[in-house]
Amino acid sequence: MTDGFYHIPSNVDKNCGIYRIKNMRNGKCYIGSSKNLPLRKKQHFTKLEKDIHPNVHLQRAWNLSDDKNIFEFQVFIYCREDDLIKIEQNCFYHMKPDYNISAVAGGGKVWDVHPMLGKTGSDSPAFGKEGSFKGKKHSFDSRLKMGRSGEKHNQVKLTEHQVLEIRASTESCRVLAKRFGVTSTSISNIKNRKVWKHVG
Repeated sequence: MTDGFYHIPSNVDKNCGIYRIKNMRNGKCYIGSSKNLPLRKKQHFTKLEKDIHPNVHLQRAWNLSDDKNIFEFQVFIYCREDDLIKIEQNCFYHMKPDYNISAVAGGGKVWDVHPMLGKTGSDSPAFGKEGSFKGKKHSFDSRLKMGRSGEKHNQVKLTEHQVLEIRASTESCRVLAKRFGVTSTSISNIKNRKVWKHVG
């Protein structure tokens, strides 16, 4: 369950740390961080159950599974709130989670290494450069949605032709979502031109 990364420093809030949602059937996972782990767990599974989770890869895996119990919420590092993002980034680098859309944890700088996770180079492609977002955090939903838009992104499931087909369709968002293997929210965003603005 812990893959050797389990760490509880002294005097830390055990509601604060790094977690993963692991598909116990195939080993794929989503990694995240939170200062309120019980609440974050509830947020994830509520959105998955309602088919409105912003992460299309995790939502699609959930929808395709007959047994929802194979998805486990596992906390594997407890830490101080100030260390959340830099430790999460190191986890991205070392563990390479399958379901995460973005390789950058919350935006910001090239993070220092955490002693439990080993050395990483500042020129690693998984690390961002220092910018105006330093010291801030993205919201839960926005961090899940992070990543480039458009057909050239190697994780995008839809093509421009499919986007045009969705916009022309009179079928419900739920029906289209099942057909194209994405969430109802994604279909709604496409129809309302919140995403794929350059198409059509």
